[in-house]
Amino acid sequence: MVITLVFGLGLLLLGEGIQLNSWWLNLLAKAAFLLLYPTAILLSGVISQRELSVAVGAVRRRLGR
Repeated sequence: MVITLVFGLGLLLLGEGIQLNSWWLNLLAKAAFLLLYPTAILLSGVISQRELSVAVGAVRRRLGR
């Protein structure tokens, strides 16, 4: 869990430090960092595939889908 937290904070700091020539490139780079975090959580085993399925099912039921 600590490794995931440190990884997330590292991504946050890297994202804050990005200053590219255009705002849309900044947005694209920061979106990539944003997508890396949940991927890291899944790959590190903090959340299992079963737990993810249960969470997705709960959200779908809540949204009525």
